[in-house]
Amino acid sequence: MVKAYLLVCLLWISMAHAQIQKTPEPPGALTLPAALALARAQNSELAAFGKEAGAAGAVVSQSALFPNPELSSTWEDVGKPTRSTSLQISQLIELGGKRAARMQAAGFGRDAANAELDAKRIEVQTRVTQAFVDVLAGQRRKQLADQTVLLAALAADAVGKRVAAGKVSPVEETKARLEAGSARIEALQATRELAAARKRLAALWGNPQPQFTEAAGDLELLVALPSFEQLIQRARQNPQRTRAITEVGRRTALLAGEQAKRFPDLTLGAGIKRAIDSRENLPLFTLSMPLPLFDRNQGNVLAARRQVEKAQDEQALLDTRLLSELGQTFDHLQAVEMEVKLLRGEILPGAKSAFEAATIGYQLGKFGFLDALDAQRTLFISNQQYVRALAEFHRTVADIERLTGEPLNAERAALLQP
Repeated sequence: MVKAYLLVCLLWISMAHAQIQKTPEPPGALTLPAALALARAQNSELAAFGKEAGAAGAVVSQSALFPNPELSSTWEDVGKPTRSTSLQISQLIELGGKRAARMQAAGFGRDAANAELDAKRIEVQTRVTQAFVDVLAGQRRKQLADQTVLLAALAADAVGKRVAAGKVSPVEETKARLEAGSARIEALQATRELAAARKRLAALWGNPQPQFTEAAGDLELLVALPSFEQLIQRARQNPQRTRAITEVGRRTALLAGEQAKRFPDLTLGAGIKRAIDSRENLPLFTLSMPLPLFDRNQGNVLAARRQVEKAQDEQALLDTRLLSELGQTFDHLQAVEMEVKLLRGEILPGAKSAFEAATIGYQLGKFGFLDALDAQRTLFISNQQYVRALAEFHRTVADIERLTGEPLNAERAALLQP
């Protein structure tokens, strides 16, 4: 019995695990489209917003339904010869456009939920893209750190040979060994940062332990930037802005619904009444309507009107925030692009040339060890700056696409397509 119970538990756990891992993570190289597909399929936030959108659609179906008829029965003069029994069916008839306003508000609610789902998709896409860029940059930094460790080790060995030959002071060998140790520490830090970036990326599709071996992508590939005016036009279709506009419409429909409640509904009833003593069936008709003498729903109408004004203010605030953030992000992207081009075209070639010249000069005895060490450190720092600028460029491009709600160009669209 115990074995059977354990077997059932193991089977249930395996089935639950299979349901969670709907799309297996590739064990080899991971591309950005593959990472985006994993996040779209398994991100918990997206799943929650999808269910919310489905619930809003169900509310639309419910809002179109008519009130149920009511069946009632009464007994009069119970226990007396003149007793009678009546059976009646009643139907509430909504007046003043209540049903139309309710359906309109539900429709706007569904549209707002769908727009919010689209905004969440773009947000998750941005986070995946930026996390993927962080992994690419981490891999590049680790490669640079490993190369620096190798160079520092070779330099320390060369200095050791020169010390043994009596050509330089032992102090230079000590400095070289210290530099090699510092390079190993930086390599360890780069390894830790890469491991953390990999986990942050895999967590976006619910995997705490990454299975992919590396992120495959070209960090040095830059995209052409459209004009700021084009970006402004695109930002007008941002799902966040669509949701804000839809929310104004929903609040307006709710206001119309509250205003319609000032008109009382009509309840019509029809049935029969049977007198027991005379065995006679009599037709029975009823009509009822509340009298709006005190409660005309004036408080709810005022509250709904204030909610409309609030939604309009929030839309205006969102428009201002989007344009302001878009302008700042675009300026930052242009500055980072200039930094990348400057590092690629001038600083890196100069640092590499200075390093090669200092290395050869030190071997020939024309330069001191400090000169070679300084050139090596300058080259390493320049490479790190270049990788950081490339990563910042791609992260900022993802922010631009989040604000506009669409890829920057056709190449990015093909890369980010579902």
